[in-house]
Amino acid sequence: MQILGGSFTIDAADDALHSDVSMTICGGSFRTASGDDALHAEDTLTISAGTLDISHCYEGLEALHVVFSGGEATLAATDDGVNAAGGMDQSGAGGRDQMFGGRGGMSGSSGGSITISGGVLTIQADGDGLDANGTIEITGGTTTVAGPTQGDTATLDYDTTATIGGGVFIGTGAQNMAQTFSDPQQGTLAVRVGSQSAGTQVLIADGDQELICFTPSMDFQVVIVSMPELVSGKSYTLTVGSQSAQIEAM
Repeated sequence: MQILGGSFTIDAADDALHSDVSMTICGGSFRTASGDDALHAEDTLTISAGTLDISHCYEGLEALHVVFSGGEATLAATDDGVNAAGGMDQSGAGGRDQMFGGRGGMSGSSGGSITISGGVLTIQADGDGLDANGTIEITGGTTTVAGPTQGDTATLDYDTTATIGGGVFIGTGAQNMAQTFSDPQQGTLAVRVGSQSAGTQVLIADGDQELICFTPSMDFQVVIVSMPELVSGKSYTLTVGSQSAQIEAM
């Protein structure tokens, strides 16, 4: 399936867009709601341009390999935001009816991948934000993940490696299963901040210079931020609500 442009409004009981092999989105405007996956490809899902507004889904973007290189996608998922597992995880069997139902059927394979090199990806997920049965690689773009504080969830969930060498990543969520980047190639802060309410302001500053400020849309216990302006080994002021601390970047 290849979509080069157009305007699409889809309200589906199952997947909004589904390919038994690969799917490529090169443009267009999409407004979708789905009882299962918003976009699902059995092998490779590539998004290089376009605008996706996914108001409701079980999982947002799912394929064995998810490649996000451009465009803008905003999604709200009742399980994982992006899942690199493809057809192997059988999420369609329980996605509409059972919270976290897809997790039980997931394959033990670690051959999946999530690659983000550009664009703007904004995720609100009741499950994992980025979930790869394999690897996560971020080299560009802006990725924002808000996850819950309850259940077996994590902002990042991967089997082998998660690397970042460009772009901006902002992640919040639960602390129990929390993972950060295994091999960051740019400065990264990963901090447990106690139990914080949605809408609590998070600010990172270098002396008097504000580097980034955001307000997570869900309750959170961890903050993970990586961006080119952060330098590994240097300390920064992290302010969460009314509390501040000096944190050294990885």
